Amino acid sequence: QAIQGALGELTLEEDGSYQYVANHSDALATAETGLDSFHYILSDGKLDSTANFDFEITGVNDAPFLVDAIRTKKYIEGQGNITVIDGSLDIIDADDTNIESASVSVSSGTYESSEDVLGFNDAFGITGAWNSSNGTLSLTGSATLSNYINALQTVTYKNSDDINPVIGLRTIEWLVNDGESNSIAVNSQLDVGGRNDSPTSVDEAEEVDAGSSISAATKSNLLANDS
Repeated sequence: QAIQGALGELTLEEDGSYQYVANHSDALATAETGLDSFHYILSDGKLDSTANFDFEITGVNDAPFLVDAIRTKKYIEGQGNITVIDGSLDIIDADDTNIESASVSVSSGTYESSEDVLGFNDAFGITGAWNSSNGTLSLTGSATLSNYINALQTVTYKNSDDINPVIGLRTIEWLVNDGESNSIAVNSQLDVGGRNDSPTSVDEAEEVDAGSSISAATKSNLLANDS
């Protein structure tokens, strides 16, 4: 039976063999050390002897991870800027209180470079930069987990084609970095839809002599300048 310590679990066998698992040490920062000490008594039935069994654990970096960024948001042609996240987003990092950078990108398989735009207004000590060549919005600047959560929740999407956008799903990939490790990327989706655009007609004016006639055979078609 495992004995629970401060940072892990120790399993002792009757023959003196043991196994220790440091499975409660996530809070240790990189290179930070912690001591897990177990007290035991050795007895021959008449006399006892006590001793400690100590384990020194050295922390390693735990990568941050994102949760709740998996919903689908609808976007309608001509809607302007909308926030990408529909609902909540959270960042968890067991051994770090700050995030150093993040990226939000439209995946290459769904990115329409001529019309898809992600945006961010600099805030919380975080600066955004949009790269239209690969569809990636980069956020940089060391800030707390809560500030990066707030920042990511304000990232916007806009489709610059208000006439005939490419409709369909856009896959948005979210990733954060704690200065040592990237999180596993999580995805959300944007469903880009169109709307019916009303036709546009333009006034026509032609001159004709009395007793004469004109037709599209010699003049422009009536619908030529309509759209």
